[in-house]
Amino acid sequence: MSYSRLLEGVRAFSPLLQAYEAGYTTEDIRGSINEALIGEFENQSMLKRYGLDLLTVESVNVTKVKMNDWSKSVYEKTLDMRRNVLAKDETKVLK
Repeated sequence: MSYSRLLEGVRAFSPLLQAYEAGYTTEDIRGSINEALIGEFENQSMLKRYGLDLLTVESVNVTKVKMNDWSKSVYEKTLDMRRNVLAKDETKVLK
């Protein structure tokens, strides 16, 4: 079985692997992720809770959403609604 095709697929869709291959260190990647996502979390310790694999993908996704005015507006309104509900009753919001 040839794994080259599988590796090509992983490489194409893995921002973490692409960053490593571009020469970035784990610290570089974590710093970039923190910069992109820190404003998205009220509890910023959550950034330490999750692995680089998940956070890298989320960082890319949030960045892409924010590049488009319409999707950025929808995203921000959704976050505002969640935060408003959370402020009123924490039990109504998934954590």
